[in-house]
Amino acid sequence: MKIPAQKKRLLLAGAVLLGAAVLLLGGAAWREYRSSHHKLYAEIICCYPDYNSVLAADLEDQFGCVLFTFPWPEGADPALKQPGMLVELTGPDLMALSYPGQYSPVRAVKKTGQREDFIEKYYNTLQKELEETGGEALGDRLAGLPDLNDEEREGLRYLLLNGPKASD
Repeated sequence: MKIPAQKKRLLLAGAVLLGAAVLLLGGAAWREYRSSHHKLYAEIICCYPDYNSVLAADLEDQFGCVLFTFPWPEGADPALKQPGMLVELTGPDLMALSYPGQYSPVRAVKKTGQREDFIEKYYNTLQKELEETGGEALGDRLAGLPDLNDEEREGLRYLLLNGPKASD
């Protein structure tokens, strides 16, 4: 059975329109999927309550930027918003590479562990030392803190050199 030329053109036009719709809608769906399924493992360094923002450290160095900020997502458990909390962030697969980086939008926060609140433990003492010495030995002093990981040292250094402690 032979298909008339007019029906062939209609079928071809329908196929082209269907292909265009799949490309347009599929691309948007893929971008939405990526922005809500990428996992970033981080440690919360500090919380900025005035801005609903959090300073965190990328534990796996996925983006080449150790420290980053992100807005606390609506519906996320506020009890997780504390220094030393290890979290899994669900968000985009890219980060604005400033210093610190900017990671947004975060869709979800899930606890994966917890470390000691090192800001509470060290910040005030180190701030006094920094004021007395002008920061001459800050790097050596931070390196000498044995119970901190590299990300925590970087976060503490950033807070000491860039203003007062932000607390929850």
